Amino acid sequence: MCGILSLIVAVMGCAAMKIKSKIYIVCYGCSLGSVWLIVFIVGVVISFAARSTAFLGSTVCKVNATATDYASYGGIDQPFNNVINNFMCTFNCPCRTEAAQVYLGFNETYLNFFNRTKEVGTGQNAAGYTKLYFSPNNERVYDTF
Repeated sequence: MCGILSLIVAVMGCAAMKIKSKIYIVCYGCSLGSVWLIVFIVGVVISFAARSTAFLGSTVCKVNATATDYASYGGIDQPFNNVINNFMCTFNCPCRTEAAQVYLGFNETYLNFFNRTKEVGTGQNAAGYTKLYFSPNNERVYDTF
């Protein structure tokens, strides 16, 4: 939508060289200002989302995590939290063995809320929850997500 409006305003700008009417120039200026404002607002929202994603990743992917570190996010952070929950401590993004005591310290119901189980291994258990995976000897781990 914003791209289409920008394209229309660009064509209007090119037409301003041929159309010398003052009314046309005023309409062009108003539409240019409106599109600029829309692009600015979208940019601010995207910048905020990018900043909160970095904060979320650095907080969630720490070894000394607590239950409140994982449960206190909401609003715009919730979709990012869901993505992290799908990959964190899986075969594709294994956790350090030191983190096992933190994750295995959570009760099963709490982990099920995040589509996870206390079972250790790869894949999913019979109920469809993703198993936790800890890298043997910390061979292939990620300190940050």
